[in-house]
Amino acid sequence: MTTEKKIFDKNAAYNTEWRKREMEAYFEKIRKVMSGETTDLYRLIEDEEGHTDPVLLDRLVGELLESLEHYKTNFGEDPLRGDIKEFYRAYLYCAILCPEYIYAHCIYWEYYTGKNFADLILYAEQVQTYKTLHDLVWEENHRWSSETDVGEDFLFFIADCLEVLTGKKETDFYTEEEQKALKEVEFALEWSKEDRVDGLTILEEIAYEKEQAEIRKAEEEKKTAEEKDKVHLTGNEEPVKEEPEKEEQRPKIYYDPAETFLSDDEDYFKDEIDTDDIPFHDFYDDEEERMKAAQYTVDKWKETVPDPERLLKEYLKFRELLFKVDRRNFTDDIKHMAETYLYENGFSAYALDDTYGLVDKMLEGTAERLRREIRRAGFLNGQSRKSD
Repeated sequence: MTTEKKIFDKNAAYNTEWRKREMEAYFEKIRKVMSGETTDLYRLIEDEEGHTDPVLLDRLVGELLESLEHYKTNFGEDPLRGDIKEFYRAYLYCAILCPEYIYAHCIYWEYYTGKNFADLILYAEQVQTYKTLHDLVWEENHRWSSETDVGEDFLFFIADCLEVLTGKKETDFYTEEEQKALKEVEFALEWSKEDRVDGLTILEEIAYEKEQAEIRKAEEEKKTAEEKDKVHLTGNEEPVKEEPEKEEQRPKIYYDPAETFLSDDEDYFKDEIDTDDIPFHDFYDDEEERMKAAQYTVDKWKETVPDPERLLKEYLKFRELLFKVDRRNFTDDIKHMAETYLYENGFSAYALDDTYGLVDKMLEGTAERLRREIRRAGFLNGQSRKSD
């Protein structure tokens, strides 16, 4: 019996991974269409003239919260109460009004209002990446130096929007607790070799530094006490103190916020912000056109905000409760909220019997045809290899 030698394909692993990701992206698009997550949010809060109606906005937020209550009741879960409900309400208000936008021209933002229910879920996932207050203030004060993709974070979106409306940054609204956290973050970063201390979180680094400081203090006190006891017992003069070993100075990455961001190479940052290297500029002829194009989208978005003061109020409430409530189920709750609302209001294919049946048969038939075609192609491929 002879064993057929397998042909090694050096691209097998690479092709499998990227083709699998591409196919899963198609499946995800189908899932979103079926659940109704691609439904445009703004169509639900605009009046007949295309302007945002504050009454419709509040109604949508209320109906979304009500849909989540329905879901929790059906599965025997406790309903939302108190601060957690206010946190969800503030999040929904901000997330619905917050635009999508792209990092278009280095210093020019373009705002887009084509947001859907999938974005509500995505924003919730982004909120959950902030585990502590230290993580949040670190991002807000060192955003341009982080590895996070700029312009792809809900908290960045909404803070930038409020700066457009009020002229103030998120740091202008810091509470005493947030200012204290910022000082602790700066202290931790002074000892950092890298942005996040080789994977440690800022909070862990702060705790580590405090622990090391207490250990050093205890050792110094112990050493001083031993020297005093030695002098007392021997009657000798006070021994000469040894020069302490100089600690290795780690490079200081971030300086005090009041100072500028410094670098040994002055030309480094000039190269980093050279707008001539930005490919997006190819779409525009000159600087003035670039600015007008971006500003137009910003102005159009500002028209969709019915009450800037209310948006600021809800944003501050959201920040106040962000690290005070138990939000372990936040992403799942927003997902169930959206799915239930879309089903109850007929935007989901799962609520449409005829449509769902049609899609079900279509996908089942597609799966069977794919199975036969792949089996056939695999057989022919195997035959051709044998002949080679």
